[in-house]
Amino acid sequence: MTANDVRADFPFFANSENCVYLDSAATTQKPQTVIDALTEFYNKYNANVSRGEYPLADAATRAYGEARRKVGRWFGTDEKNIAFTYNATDALNAAAQMLGDRVKRGKNVVVSPLEHHSALLPWMKICKESGAELRFVPLAADGSVDLNALEKLTDESTCAAVMTAGSNVSGYRAPLEKICGFFADKNVPLVIDAAQAAAHEKTDASKLKFEYMCLSAHKMYGPMGLGVLISGNDAARERAFRLGGGTVDEVTADGFTLRSAPESLEAGTPNVAGAVAFGAAIDYLSSLDVDALWKNECELADALRCELEKMNIRVAPCGKDPLPVVSFDPRFMHPLDMARLLGSFGFCVRSGRHCAHTATNALGFDSTVRVSLGIYNTREEINDLIEKIKFLKGKYGKL
Repeated sequence: MTANDVRADFPFFANSENCVYLDSAATTQKPQTVIDALTEFYNKYNANVSRGEYPLADAATRAYGEARRKVGRWFGTDEKNIAFTYNATDALNAAAQMLGDRVKRGKNVVVSPLEHHSALLPWMKICKESGAELRFVPLAADGSVDLNALEKLTDESTCAAVMTAGSNVSGYRAPLEKICGFFADKNVPLVIDAAQAAAHEKTDASKLKFEYMCLSAHKMYGPMGLGVLISGNDAARERAFRLGGGTVDEVTADGFTLRSAPESLEAGTPNVAGAVAFGAAIDYLSSLDVDALWKNECELADALRCELEKMNIRVAPCGKDPLPVVSFDPRFMHPLDMARLLGSFGFCVRSGRHCAHTATNALGFDSTVRVSLGIYNTREEINDLIEKIKFLKGKYGKL
């Protein structure tokens, strides 16, 4: 199965023939089945879940539950470990909030500099307010997290850790099993930001030890406005971070009793249509030879890195076996200018610091152009991009 085989499933490409979409780290395009599932919900069985005793509400509740089961199966975990949130940022903030009472003066939280702001900023705030220390694990020369330094920085005062499964800046892919095992042995609760990696590899939660794993639907060919918070153990699952309708069994003037998870983690009306559409995205991915498509993404990214380096363009180091995310500094013009010029030619790339300032700082960049691929990108598109960058270098490189 090739990228050309799946492009017809995405109406975006038929409607945007002059557009080369290379910004899937920001959001992926959606297959028709996902779009159909979203509209079908609102057209045929729009109702609130868990609160109605009529057939339409039952249908909506069943569809919502089935979406949760699909997500659980895809990630190798029980549906009770799957809580839907507003997005990955919401899930990461929730994880920090639920673990925040562990963070006190004299304690420390271990993070990598590659973290997205959504994963990093909640812990910065908690540490600042509590007086705890936020410890950054340095990077090795190849752009990977230095695991030897990680061992030295983690001690008996470490009360939590946050690690990305894949960098949205460099494409670094973390050795999750090794990192999870390390923190589990230290009894340190680990929060994993899987927002980038989940779109490019099958993550089996049953093989990993963690407190929470967070991701978003829209980076996995699903709709915007839906995140997933995966609890890694019973204790993590039974906490609550947002209270309101649907989270409680009983409320009196003296207090309340929480429902069991995952309902206790989903206050108010959830994004039911989004969950149903994400279930359709999971179905779609399950129907494909995703291993072949993911391999193609990475091969294209490797080819791009190689050609950029031949042009003396500085590419962000990314460790071994990276995700298909390539960030670079053209050197001969500002990344923002290159992104705009490439945009004028129809190439959708991103520039800047990618909501990960500590990452760009640690990698030694002020700003980068970022190219990020999806299952629908082709060799022809990357070849065209390379030729256009060569053209821009030839035109502006000697100014």
